[in-house]
Amino acid sequence: MQYDSLSNFMPPAQTNFGQLGNFDQASAAPSFFQPGGDQFGLNTSMIPSSGAVGAAGGNWWSDLLSGMFAKKDPTTNVTSDSWGGDALSAIKGITGAYMGMKQYGLARDSFDEGKRRYNQDYAAQKTLTNGNLEDRQRARVASNGSAYQSVGDYMNKNGVV
Repeated sequence: MQYDSLSNFMPPAQTNFGQLGNFDQASAAPSFFQPGGDQFGLNTSMIPSSGAVGAAGGNWWSDLLSGMFAKKDPTTNVTSDSWGGDALSAIKGITGAYMGMKQYGLARDSFDEGKRRYNQDYAAQKTLTNGNLEDRQRARVASNGSAYQSVGDYMNKNGVV
């Protein structure tokens, strides 16, 4: 180890990075990027494919999942059909319809509540206004009964319905 004059640690000038991981010396890339190996160091060329499993021509689960995503054949440059995108589109459509129905129900409930509150407020204002009109007309009739029309006639003409 080296120390400078302030007693701080100084790393060695040269570091051998080849000791830090499993690197292929020819390309300086980790071996899990090389063909035949995966990120866990397994040699995938030794794992049997779905065609080698079972005598009936393959594993049904891997056959089902292999058709889920589109594959492009490098020799013919043709993309195979997949059912995964169609299934996701169908799920998206069903979910969208369900959420639309839920939103419609919530909007209808909100409208009904707004209508109920409006009618309640209107009834309260109607009662208050009619009460004030009736009180003023009673005071006018009390001061000079012959100069003003009766309270009932006044309310039939000017009251809030």
